[in-house]
Amino acid sequence: MTSMTDKSKVEISNPLETLLGSLIGCTNVSFRTICKEQGIEVDRLVFSEVTSQYELAGFFDESAPKNQLDLITIKAQVQANLSPE
Repeated sequence: MTSMTDKSKVEISNPLETLLGSLIGCTNVSFRTICKEQGIEVDRLVFSEVTSQYELAGFFDESAPKNQLDLITIKAQVQANLSPE
């Protein structure tokens, strides 16, 4: 992610971080939309951990399958007003 706290040092995201950040954004919008359609009022949604598992063999060996993203895990904490129904 780009950091503007220290003007002399700018940190740029790598493609995987960009992909995971985009996925979190889409998940946030989708989750809130579905909750709203179901009549669930979301007070707070925090993505506490995002991890990925991938195979780098294709990066180092031309004959191996190209980079594969095998698993993405997203952990979220939700606070919502739920009716007993």
